[in-house]
Amino acid sequence: MVPPGKGLLYPDIQKSEDEKAEYTLVGPMHAFQRLLIFILARISKLAHRSRIFPAPGYPIDPAIMSIEEFDRTVHELEVDLDDLWERKRPALIDDLMTFDSADEVFRTRWRRGIPTAQRVASLHRAMIIFLWRVKADRKIMESPYLLHHGRPGAIWDDGVDEQPPRIAQAVEDILTVTRDIVKTKTERERRFMLFPLVCAGLECREVNDQEFILHVLEEMSYVTWGTNFPKAKALLQEIFKRQGGIRLNPHAHGKIEGRWRRVDWLGVMFEMGPIVFV
Repeated sequence: MVPPGKGLLYPDIQKSEDEKAEYTLVGPMHAFQRLLIFILARISKLAHRSRIFPAPGYPIDPAIMSIEEFDRTVHELEVDLDDLWERKRPALIDDLMTFDSADEVFRTRWRRGIPTAQRVASLHRAMIIFLWRVKADRKIMESPYLLHHGRPGAIWDDGVDEQPPRIAQAVEDILTVTRDIVKTKTERERRFMLFPLVCAGLECREVNDQEFILHVLEEMSYVTWGTNFPKAKALLQEIFKRQGGIRLNPHAHGKIEGRWRRVDWLGVMFEMGPIVFV
């Protein structure tokens, strides 16, 4: 296998020095993204298996995961995802993401380096959120709140709506990349944001950020890429309606208004009909 980032792919095709230099940046990031995709496939498989529950009166299916197996698999995926990011991500990805040390050469002659780094980083952050939602949705489906609502108007506090700082940071990272892409990138270079925006929307609590995500999806829906973006927007609109949102009131010394509660987003998607993200 040809090592990534050496400009050796398709050796019979003549490449300029600028092209070889660009491949030196982009090649390792593509190789790193392939490793992320492998973990994403494992998370998707876990998401499917975690929703299979035994029916009363029927024998236990081997495909049904026990709580211990589920927790162990989630922990292994979390460790693998963090370890992959810390040990194998390309060294330039942070610079290209933040522009801290990327000069005009990276922004002009090697312009593909920045959107590639943003795509890879956004995918990683989206996977962090996706894995967390698989874990949280399992708790939602097992929650006693779904079995009895208690007295009218009561708020059931089962801890499922807590949001770890790493999830909040992953949402903010995706929104930061999105704000830059909306300003500087063409529609063709924005297509990869569909999955990250959906994942960010699932854990987005502030109403202003929710409206921003819907606005971006609305803009992208005008480009002829099928119905992926319009359906994603419709799905998130319904999820926002059910989960609610919070808003800081500047006239009340930053008082938080509103309420946010997680819902089973895959259940919402099944209610709305078949939705396929490509």
